[in-house]
Amino acid sequence: LGLRFDHSQMDADGYQSLLVIMRMGMVNTKLARSPFDWTKAENAVSPRVGTAYHFGSGTTLRASYSRLFLPPPVENQLLSAQNFIGMLVMGVPIDWRSRPLLGARGNQFDAGLTQKVGPGVLNLNLYDRRLENAYHTMQFGASRILPFVNFDREGAYGAEASLRLPSLWIPSVSGYLNYSAARIFYNNPIIGGFQGHSHGEGLARFPAPMDQIHTSTGGLTWRHRRTGLWSSMLAEFSTGTPLLPGGAGHDHGLLEAAAADPKLESVA
Repeated sequence: LGLRFDHSQMDADGYQSLLVIMRMGMVNTKLARSPFDWTKAENAVSPRVGTAYHFGSGTTLRASYSRLFLPPPVENQLLSAQNFIGMLVMGVPIDWRSRPLLGARGNQFDAGLTQKVGPGVLNLNLYDRRLENAYHTMQFGASRILPFVNFDREGAYGAEASLRLPSLWIPSVSGYLNYSAARIFYNNPIIGGFQGHSHGEGLARFPAPMDQIHTSTGGLTWRHRRTGLWSSMLAEFSTGTPLLPGGAGHDHGLLEAAAADPKLESVA
């Protein structure tokens, strides 16, 4: 059993942002105060419950439930809270109100098994995580500036397996093998952060851009008992990131029109 309390608070002074926007010529320099000042505070109580049962045969079953709270990232926080550039490029009236990032909240369930297999140990794990206000980065134009946005929901689920072999057919050789299969999906619309329209080719639900589905790793290590000298060999196999329906790659760019706008190009 466990209980966790989180308090997250961020205070933004938009004075510097206002100076940048003035230099870009986007606003009237006679503005008396910055429209980008904001304070965002959140509290969360997160319980955790877990249980495990050990059988005499070397088998252990386990299960757990966790309530999650992920505070918004500090990186690019001030930029992420602004909506004006997205609205400017999309050609709609500019809304100067800030949209601070929200902390992600959700639930995670885990279940697993540990089993002795000969000289080794086999671990299996299943998990399912559901988040609200899930955040993710968006690329700003052709730059490498990555502000964050909040999506309505995120769903992640997967399975993991690992085999540890402290000794193989040769006593001085050990090895391991890992495999994981996972999927992560985001649900539109965007409800907080930088951008004011949907992402993922306009789909209601789309795969995460860095969602590698299958990953397998393995290795062998030889160790000389008397001298301690060792040598190892590692291998990895992965399937890469997913495609959108129709075979198109995931477009991780944001506001590509910014590259053609001289006002925005100065930011990029």
